[in-house]
Amino acid sequence: MNPKTVFCPHEDCVARGHIGKGNITIHSKKEKRYRCKECGRTFSERKGSALYRLHRPAEMMVTVLKLFDQRQLFFPLNDN
Repeated sequence: MNPKTVFCPHEDCVARGHIGKGNITIHSKKEKRYRCKECGRTFSERKGSALYRLHRPAEMMVTVLKLFDQRQLFFPLNDN
């Protein structure tokens, strides 16, 4: 977890989109959560991604997507 590589995702925060400005701290390493010093709100490491609120390891989802993609080579989706 590196707070210098993330930004506050909350729309009403004045620091939204500011990366590396020192306004983000680690709130919980175990839960992988950050805290914004400007608005005081916390957010998940996966906030804004396709893996947000998914209670499975990211590696598992990558494997599933790869298997699904391989399946499409043999059984293409019907466009009709």
